[in-house]
Amino acid sequence: MATTDSIRQLQNAIAEDYTEDQFAKLFDKIDNIYANRYESYAVGLCGYYSSDDAADKSQAQLRTEKLRVFRDEELRKFKLAQFQSAPVNITQSQSQEAQAAATSIIVGDLSNTYERIDEIPENELSDNDKLKLKGLLAELEQAKQKDASMRKRGIQKVLTFLADKGADAAIAAAPYIGAVAQQLF
Repeated sequence: MATTDSIRQLQNAIAEDYTEDQFAKLFDKIDNIYANRYESYAVGLCGYYSSDDAADKSQAQLRTEKLRVFRDEELRKFKLAQFQSAPVNITQSQSQEAQAAATSIIVGDLSNTYERIDEIPENELSDNDKLKLKGLLAELEQAKQKDASMRKRGIQKVLTFLADKGADAAIAAAPYIGAVAQQLF
């Protein structure tokens, strides 16, 4: 279960005005996943101003906020790793500045693409397929630093993968793929 999917489940529970019993079942499911994954995730969360751990909207909101922190932290780590692995070319300063500007735009698009991929429901695209798609897009990010033929092969790999994964996955990845394809022309 993706963190974004868990956040969405909690938000839906709040919007649908779950009963205390329904909240408790959802909390058990989510707490069991994240308490084992993150040391700082506490089962039976309480707010700073409240020691009330009743299964209700306030506890759902608290869990939502905590999961957003974990999701954002993982995304920052991924962006940092991606940035650190990018090759640096110190030749012509104007060319370098233009490339840096283009890279920052596409990196922004890539992080937005990752967020859109995470938002795809698990019944539409499994967590393994989400991870595979993100990996292919990361490879494409690296290929765009190379020659045009490598970019074309990277785009072909992503499109081949997306061919049988459904519209949601294609829609999530399309803006980024389009941005990389524009660099070919």
